[in-house]
Amino acid sequence: MNTALMLKVSLVGLVASMIVGCGSSKKLSSATPSSAAATTTTTTTTPQTTWPTSVSGETVALVPVSYERLNSYVAIRPLNNPSDVRININLSKISGTQFYAGKIQIGYNDNGQFYYGSFSAGEGRNQNCSNCRDNGLYEAAPNFWSTINGVQTFMAYVQDQYGALIIVMEPETVGADGEAGGLLKGRVYYRNFATNLYPQSSYRKCWYIYSGAYSCYSNNMSQKLSSTDFSDGTFQLLGSFSGVRRDLALGQ
Repeated sequence: MNTALMLKVSLVGLVASMIVGCGSSKKLSSATPSSAAATTTTTTTTPQTTWPTSVSGETVALVPVSYERLNSYVAIRPLNNPSDVRININLSKISGTQFYAGKIQIGYNDNGQFYYGSFSAGEGRNQNCSNCRDNGLYEAAPNFWSTINGVQTFMAYVQDQYGALIIVMEPETVGADGEAGGLLKGRVYYRNFATNLYPQSSYRKCWYIYSGAYSCYSNNMSQKLSSTDFSDGTFQLLGSFSGVRRDLALGQ
């Protein structure tokens, strides 16, 4: 919303963890509970999800693997009573290619406030630099449809300042063509960057970094060898979702 006041989530309290989480990118909406909700202690209600900015694409419920896994993803603050976890998928094909760029956001309510993280892959190409690999490749080159074990499968990397996601989507109907219209189901995997004194290079997204704190390269993902195992990039399953309208989520 244009009138929403965006607040940075405080990093105070991150003393028990040596990992900076994807949740570090969580922004806090300015939505304030009504006076009735603020003073009522006998009734428990689930706040309505309110995205702090106007979003396009498709937004559906995300079902976390567990409370502990969601807490690990957030990392920078202990969760109290998270609810209404959602994923917003807003990707589109880069003209003249099979690659998809755009943004994925994950949001949830906790203690009457809405938090979200925003992860992206750009439409441009990698900058040329000396002693660099993958010069000139599209930033979103690993993000496309492929056939894995006979199933049309979409996989994409996205990242923010603090971590990365891999999103996997397949047709809800077994045997359906993923390139056609219809509903998709999927999973989202996350990897938190380790704490580091130095910022990530602006030359490369993490899937083009093959070692060090900011590496999130998974050979299984990049080579489309698996749609369920990304442990070679230290990704963990965060949760699953369904009912995604392909034309909204992927711009077609």
